[in-house]
Amino acid sequence: MIRSVLRPPFLALDAVAADCYAEVGWSIERAASSFRRVPHRVLLVPSLDRRTALGELRHRSLADKGTDWISGGHDFLAEWYDDPGAREIATGVLVTAGQTPRKSAERVVALVGGGHP
Repeated sequence: MIRSVLRPPFLALDAVAADCYAEVGWSIERAASSFRRVPHRVLLVPSLDRRTALGELRHRSLADKGTDWISGGHDFLAEWYDDPGAREIATGVLVTAGQTPRKSAERVVALVGGGHP
């Protein structure tokens, strides 16, 4: 939804860092260096409260992907949420707080100056 409104140069971290993932595994620091030239890097979270956010993310993931992102005792969602690097490289944080994907996309567009929700 965001891409259709902003048109390129909207980039998703996964798209930019795909080669890095394959080469060395997940590394926000290394991936960040490949897209720092992008002027707007918005981190979307369902809540600033860790417990609430992880509950919402896990609920969505189970419903959409059939996984809770805990494997072998390792909580990948918690690792992502707690990673200070994700917040350090973000130029803005948007709390979605149960909004629809469309409403969240409209807010991202407004945050980066591409439209009026």
